[in-house]
Amino acid sequence: MGYHILKIDCYTLTKQCTPTGEYLKSCPFTMGGLRCIRYYPNGESSDATDWISVSLSLGETPAKAVKTQFRFRFVGEVPEFPLTSEEFRAQEEAAAPATFVSVPPSDLCQHLGDLLVTGKGADVVFEVGGETFAAHRCVLASRSPVFSAELFGAMKESGTTAVIRIDDKEPQVFKALLYFVYNDSLPKAKKWKKRISMSQHLLVAADRY
Repeated sequence: MGYHILKIDCYTLTKQCTPTGEYLKSCPFTMGGLRCIRYYPNGESSDATDWISVSLSLGETPAKAVKTQFRFRFVGEVPEFPLTSEEFRAQEEAAAPATFVSVPPSDLCQHLGDLLVTGKGADVVFEVGGETFAAHRCVLASRSPVFSAELFGAMKESGTTAVIRIDDKEPQVFKALLYFVYNDSLPKAKKWKKRISMSQHLLVAADRY
């Protein structure tokens, strides 16, 4: 035994869009040699235009008529006032299911930026122009092949928290470079001239790292 439910949404629209003799087919299923249900909104032939026709499509092995029994149950919902095609479409759009899960935008850069600000878990310190900047080896290495070679290659510093001294960079430029490494964006400059000057120095730093 088995059953298959064929639900017809927007009956009026299907009747208007489907000519006599043409059908809408259900999802495929297998039961007693049957394969699908064909639904004719305006009848299967010209002498049945005022009727709805439903037929069962047989597979390669038809069901035996003597042993097979079919039962049809039709359930219809009729609105109190007939709806136009436009009203049906508006009703269908309004009944569209809401998004099951609202996926928030990625905040990975924000979390990485917070690591740079707090210095939590930092395992390397840079000394630039008398200022120190704590950072994370794995983050730097993943973003720069030069940092990767310096921190994990033959140039790897000894000790748990190494201090790497950089003499050819200004503190603010190196700070902006680290900001970009963690946030994938540049820090905002308040003044235009300062932004131009910072960008020029950052290009040099970017070329190195």
